[in-house]
Amino acid sequence: MVPYAFDMKLSPGGPTEPGGLGLSVPMKGLVVDDSPAIRRRLIERLEGIEGVRVVGEAGDTGEALAAIRSAPLDFMTLDIRMPAVGGLTLLGALQKMAHAPRVVVITNNATPEYRRRCMELGAFAFLDKSNQFDELILIVEKLQRTTAHERRRV
Repeated sequence: MVPYAFDMKLSPGGPTEPGGLGLSVPMKGLVVDDSPAIRRRLIERLEGIEGVRVVGEAGDTGEALAAIRSAPLDFMTLDIRMPAVGGLTLLGALQKMAHAPRVVVITNNATPEYRRRCMELGAFAFLDKSNQFDELILIVEKLQRTTAHERRRV
């Protein structure tokens, strides 16, 4: 896993820390894909969303699991076809974790069966890399609104 620095910044609006201090709390994400080029592309897109910080990337599910266990994350992107252990296995493992990140599956294997299985395993969204790549921004913004609402309830 490649860690990234992230910081809290003052910002009016957006998700805030419990207690209402006015500090914007970036939504922290992890990008998981075996292709370095795809990871770079995803990170560029995600970092362009205000209030989102990619705090790490992983080239396989083992690295991803280590990253998830080492620091709290709000979300992650996940490819299904990965070397050794696939994304479906990781999704299944996340179901057993108390504070697992929300998962946006983004894959070239966007068959109806994979979509159904990923959603059954708890994916927040399922996107086809070949024609839905740009929808990632909309999905993460929706996830931001959901996460901000949950933070306010704490």
